Amino acid sequence: LMENNKTGKYFKYAVGEIILVVIGILIALSINNWNENRIIIKNQEKYLLLLKKEVQNNIEEVEYCNKRVKYMWEAQKELINLIESNHDTITEAHVNLMLGRVFGPKTYVELENSVLSELKTTGELKNIINDSIRKKIVALEPIANITRMQEILVVNECDQGKDIIREDGYFVKLSSHNSIRNLEILNNPIFGNTLSMYYSETTNLIERQYPRLKKHLSELAKMIDNEL
Repeated sequence: LMENNKTGKYFKYAVGEIILVVIGILIALSINNWNENRIIIKNQEKYLLLLKKEVQNNIEEVEYCNKRVKYMWEAQKELINLIESNHDTITEAHVNLMLGRVFGPKTYVELENSVLSELKTTGELKNIINDSIRKKIVALEPIANITRMQEILVVNECDQGKDIIREDGYFVKLSSHNSIRNLEILNNPIFGNTLSMYYSETTNLIERQYPRLKKHLSELAKMIDNEL
């Protein structure tokens, strides 16, 4: 074309070739992006399904622990009422029963976090498309940590009460009807103050921290359901 002085046709041809190349590149990039997005969406669905199951298990764990602590909390209230009542009408057996409930096994919420940990360590968390879900996931750990701190405060008060019983009473006879000293614990002002603090920390746990944690988990589960 150049030799035949047809430069106009040559440049049109060249421009056409360039346009075709650019279009080809754009199509290839679009296909690549589509494939990458498809993989991301597929992985997101896989992780959200796993996370949904983990969250449901954690909701059940919080409910179970709340039930156990509430059983103890109700006994704390009863024991406080006994301290404030006429001790002549109280039996050793009843005191032992309440002490056994109040100072029973320690309770901690043990949250499953294998899926959440994998999301963080693999970097897949950033690929959760829904911003609200991602923020909810990130906010879970601080709330769980606050709940654990409150559980520790409850256990610390419980341990202090146990120390007083060990010094002035009989732990081995909490299930016995024949204890002769545990009733005197009710007259111990240090025990009474400790029990009051124990009750206060437990109230915070079952009325604020456990409900807050459960609400957060429930909202996360609902978000995941809507996304799926």
